[in-house]
Amino acid sequence: MKKRFTPYLMPALLVVGLGFFQSCNQSSSSENTAQSSSDIQQPDGFKGKIALDIRDSQSDWSAYTPKSAPEGAPNILFVLYDDTGLGA
Repeated sequence: MKKRFTPYLMPALLVVGLGFFQSCNQSSSSENTAQSSSDIQQPDGFKGKIALDIRDSQSDWSAYTPKSAPEGAPNILFVLYDDTGLGA
């Protein structure tokens, strides 16, 4: 004979699971307290401004600009095959 869950067991498990999930979220959110814009640590070399409102912020895309070779540098292409095995 199969044992069946009683009708109140599933909702009880759901309530316990949601309570555990909620308590985990509350503890992690309490650790992440709100910071003012003056408390935010800016990375080294950042020339922009981080403000609370995006309209008061200034972007700095210098870290994403492609680097170029110095003037007069030779064009060299170095190809390395790794793990090609015996069939290559």
